[in-house]
Amino acid sequence: MTALSDPRRLIGNLLQLGAVESVDLGAVTSRLRVGAFGCPAGRPRRRLPPPRCPPMAGERTLAIEAASGTFDACSVGESAVRSAWARMLGGGVIAVVALSPAAAQEAMTTRQREALSPREANRTVQHDLLSVLKPITKIDSGMLRQLRGVGLTTKAFGTEFDGVCRRDAVTLWYAATQAAAKPEDAPLHPYSLEAQAWFHVIHLPRKASTRTRTDEGIWRSQCASLGTNEETEWFAAKNARIAVQGALMMEAAVEAVRSGTLRPEPCPNISDAKSTCEEAILAGGSITKIDSVEACSSEAGSLCYVVDLASSTKLTIKGRAPESALVPSAITSIAVEQYIIVT
Repeated sequence: MTALSDPRRLIGNLLQLGAVESVDLGAVTSRLRVGAFGCPAGRPRRRLPPPRCPPMAGERTLAIEAASGTFDACSVGESAVRSAWARMLGGGVIAVVALSPAAAQEAMTTRQREALSPREANRTVQHDLLSVLKPITKIDSGMLRQLRGVGLTTKAFGTEFDGVCRRDAVTLWYAATQAAAKPEDAPLHPYSLEAQAWFHVIHLPRKASTRTRTDEGIWRSQCASLGTNEETEWFAAKNARIAVQGALMMEAAVEAVRSGTLRPEPCPNISDAKSTCEEAILAGGSITKIDSVEACSSEAGSLCYVVDLASSTKLTIKGRAPESALVPSAITSIAVEQYIIVT
């Protein structure tokens, strides 16, 4: 196998030849029309004969590997692609590896995955990793002259709690490989990955999950559809249980403050000196404004959560709940402080 020197040139050639129906580099997929490969500009177009496939075989999937790893995938007729690529990529060098239809189009079992060769295992896992990430549309260094990291997110999926969805924010970190006169001109190389779970609450569950398998709710359609709405609010938490119980604690505490049954602790650190502690809590205490939820240390039988709101307000809420219960049986205290982020 020889390495392809310029993957972009390959994609350009495919487009010029009329062999590619669509290219989505973010999703790392391209589809080629079976038996409809064209010829370079200035030459007459000629249709290839239909591929000879075994009955019921359907399409075969071929992975195209470049020096930097798998960058493209094509669903094509195997006989068509082998002959067409040999003609249209005379100068370009690639490796074409045929995979079975079942491996490419259907979910593989544990037994099938464990039986893969090292090369197939590497290719399969890299493809799986890319398949769960949403495409990015722009790389931006923000306020820094030199890029430090690129943020990506996974597609949304369900959790063990009905009405609670999750996605993971992944940061790909970069560092300069050598100095340059200007930071933005220094060559960069990726070196690490970091992930953070984010949650969206459609409706708060009131009971602990009784699911015996953690994957039962993953493919819930109400979560998968969230990826189409960029206005959806997400907040960070270590796991789904902390996200749910922290939100329930905040909801109960805000309601207790509103009804007058819970008096907040003194709050010297609020931005509006004319506001009361109660007003500061009621103004920000909404699930749609949550930025993050964290559990804090507490005594046995007690609960403690810190809820960050709208990047400006932090609530520290303490209460009690029976063991394994989600909903607190009592809220014992709430404290509020506000802050200003200086950039």
